[in-house]
Amino acid sequence: MQNDPIQVIGWDRTKFNQEKEEGGHFINKVNSLEECASEMGCSFDTLKNTIDVYNRSVASGNDEEFGRRFMKGQFLSGPFYLFKCTPVVGITIGGLKVNQRMQVLNEYGEPISKLFAAGEIVGGLHGTSYIGGCSLAGALALGRMVGEQLRRTRRLLRRVCSLPPGDSSCGSTVCVFEF
Repeated sequence: MQNDPIQVIGWDRTKFNQEKEEGGHFINKVNSLEECASEMGCSFDTLKNTIDVYNRSVASGNDEEFGRRFMKGQFLSGPFYLFKCTPVVGITIGGLKVNQRMQVLNEYGEPISKLFAAGEIVGGLHGTSYIGGCSLAGALALGRMVGEQLRRTRRLLRRVCSLPPGDSSCGSTVCVFEF
């Protein structure tokens, strides 16, 4: 844990170590497995069995249950640190592969005719991480690039939907065009 990266935005190693010792936000420090089970709200027997199986896997170097190959150490004695974690899906990091003209590429890296992408659907837009609030700027910039590309091709767009633009009976916020 000493060399692991700090994964709380705005925290440095000092703040993390303070939280680890004092607790409060994300980390609870307990001295025994009984305390650990109580804090987690789970059965002591279930926790103890899980830890015993894990410790045997570490000792043997073979994790038959999950196939892990890199296990750092056993849980033998306290203190133990409980990290409060809440899984959240905010966005997907991935998406369609595009070229410099924002044309969507097929599995062979070739542009798919008449298919462009902009916004978060573009793969690699956020790199390997995401900082909240960054998606709108990317969507606007890439949308403009698509528009410029379409303008350069000098093709006329034809609206596919029979309703006039902005017709409230449609219910869609996106209009589909073909060219």
